[in-house]
Amino acid sequence: MLNIGIDFGSTYTSVSVYRRETKQLEALSFNQDSPYIPSVAAFNGKKLEFGRSAKLHAGKKGVQVYKAFKMLLTETDEERLRLRGYGGEYTPARIAREFLEDLIHRALARTGEERVSCLVIGAPEIWFQEVKTIVGRSVLRDLCLEIPEIDSVQVVSEPAAA
Repeated sequence: MLNIGIDFGSTYTSVSVYRRETKQLEALSFNQDSPYIPSVAAFNGKKLEFGRSAKLHAGKKGVQVYKAFKMLLTETDEERLRLRGYGGEYTPARIAREFLEDLIHRALARTGEERVSCLVIGAPEIWFQEVKTIVGRSVLRDLCLEIPEIDSVQVVSEPAAA
């Protein structure tokens, strides 16, 4: 049984795995020097890239970079989203889901596991305090539950996750 924890940060994201049978916790680095993954996506005209790969494509001709998708999950103002580069099929929810799915698939490949028993994901503390942003927790939970390899999801505040 594999449990995964994700600190779904606005600037960086980190992924840890916990194996119940060995009681070991490990921060994953995905072939990088650091376990911190840039929370950014880039569409190069063919496919979405995530993390460092997306950051390397930023600024290149024909590449659309998506930032702040976490904080924009509950945004409904189409003009505000358009000004941030979102529109059409690329919404903050789609980018967030594909970003998370990429992280989950990399974690499963790295550990040799096929399923995630429980995903614990850290969300902004404000999503636990303000009524208008509480919906962000359920949106995030539902996006994670769309990933077929995940059995259950628990959304916690980032301070609680720390």
